[in-house]
Amino acid sequence: MSQERWGAFSVKDHIDAAALAADVLLYDKLRLPVPDNAKEVERWERMGWKPGLQRERLDVLGDLAEPIQWDENRQQIWAQEMQRLQQKGLKVNGFQVTGMVLAGELNLVPAYQSLAAFRADYPEETDLDQEAQTAFLMGQRFAVPKGDPEKALQKAVQLAKTPEFKEHRLAIYDWQEQIVKQKIPPKDAVAQMDKMLTKYNAIVEKAVKDVYWKYGFTVAGIGLSLAGAAVNPFAAGGALLGMVGFAKMSTKPAFYAGPHAPAAMWHDFENVQKPFWDWTKHS
Repeated sequence: MSQERWGAFSVKDHIDAAALAADVLLYDKLRLPVPDNAKEVERWERMGWKPGLQRERLDVLGDLAEPIQWDENRQQIWAQEMQRLQQKGLKVNGFQVTGMVLAGELNLVPAYQSLAAFRADYPEETDLDQEAQTAFLMGQRFAVPKGDPEKALQKAVQLAKTPEFKEHRLAIYDWQEQIVKQKIPPKDAVAQMDKMLTKYNAIVEKAVKDVYWKYGFTVAGIGLSLAGAAVNPFAAGGALLGMVGFAKMSTKPAFYAGPHAPAAMWHDFENVQKPFWDWTKHS
């Protein structure tokens, strides 16, 4: 079976309860950077990162989350990475770099809370890119508890702790890795994944009743040869599979998740314009 997917987050990703509810359903465990001393707590308060709210969130999340000290050493690594990227003339999202630093250190999945945040760090390839790399992009339509964000988060936490839910989520992620590893024909791959998603979402709807829908995306198999880009996009119900190209990834924070494991994940609303990618460039 697939290994659990642990997501690495930024210093402020705990603030949005609705986004956090979706994160709880997508990741087996959330690694959240926390201030390591009283002075740092004060700095977080001045910056509007709400460390008190973060402590409350950690209490609600329980064993679904693990705090990690955002100490001086990790901040220095972050500053060096920020400087390196800025010297290349890149626009840098400092919050996302936090997650990338943790992901690289702890072999986690960089977690994004929107497509826009992901695109900011990984733009599409252009005609000028001589080192564009290709990767599988897999999507899954998933149900999230609807209503008051704080109550929705509590419902998501309760659901995410049930053995049945965890079993179905793990089966989906295992299948995603098999798609990459075994080069399963895309049409067959999405058909099977859609069956799994139907069962997965039925558990959510039965448990929380009132839901809305988002798409969760997984990028895997980064570094595939460009010959693999001939795969056309496929969709079946709530499952998606295609190829994407990324502009020179060497200019981004370095991490390597392995040839089959997820290299990044994010979620976004169902009605986002062109929510997956410009397929016409990669089909």
